[in-house]
Amino acid sequence: MNTATATTPTTTPLETFSPAMDLYETADAVTVLVDLPGVTSEQLTVEFEGGILTLNTAGVADDRHYLHQEFHPGHFQRSLRLSDNLDASAISANLEDGLLTLTIPRSAASLPRKIEIQSS
Repeated sequence: MNTATATTPTTTPLETFSPAMDLYETADAVTVLVDLPGVTSEQLTVEFEGGILTLNTAGVADDRHYLHQEFHPGHFQRSLRLSDNLDASAISANLEDGLLTLTIPRSAASLPRKIEIQSS
């Protein structure tokens, strides 16, 4: 089942990064996991419009003079096109210990159901 499609990260004049992301599905939902170390919920926006889920962070101001840097808490934007069989109105988001978890339930109409057979 192809329920979501990742698009290429967008670049801006700020230093950008592309966080690691996993996407998996179960019978009831699609879950998106995004690795965002050092990003707070105040810096993160999650929006849904026109069938597209967009994750966006503002860059983190940092005026340190680094001798070596591997962690770049800059700006990113990532978009996923969601399948029509998902219930976008019921998306839940949780950011804990640098891991964003988005759970997108399947719409009731798309869930498997047992059809009762009646006899006369």
